[in-house]
Amino acid sequence: MTPRKLSSLPPSVRRAVEKQLQKDATVPAREFRRSKYRAQRTEGPLPGGAGVRFYDSKKEAAYAAHLEAWRKHGWIIGWIPQVRFPLPPKPGEKRGEYVADFLVFEYTESGVGVRVVDVKGMKTREYLRKKRVFKEIYGMDIEER
Repeated sequence: MTPRKLSSLPPSVRRAVEKQLQKDATVPAREFRRSKYRAQRTEGPLPGGAGVRFYDSKKEAAYAAHLEAWRKHGWIIGWIPQVRFPLPPKPGEKRGEYVADFLVFEYTESGVGVRVVDVKGMKTREYLRKKRVFKEIYGMDIEER
């Protein structure tokens, strides 16, 4: 479709367009929607150097880069991002779950150990509830970074 001059439009259409343009001029332009806690989605590595993915915050992407460096140096066995754990739902919810930022596999004296890591900027009430329920069900602490 080729653009037209406003004057070439029929009078009724021209008035409607002018009215909309005036209305648009008075409405402030919306900024890009930011996350609730101002976290910026950031690109970071995938486990095993398999590529890149977007993480929910700069802090989370930086921790993923550290984990990948530790894996390359042999300090940890490996890691998995965004692991889902089922939890009992709150009243009114259909299902409950906790999504850990990282699951880290490492060497221990007794073999292989697993750590659940959550990179936090702000501890919400919902997170603290899920952390408590997670410990009750799985018997593991969530390591906060």
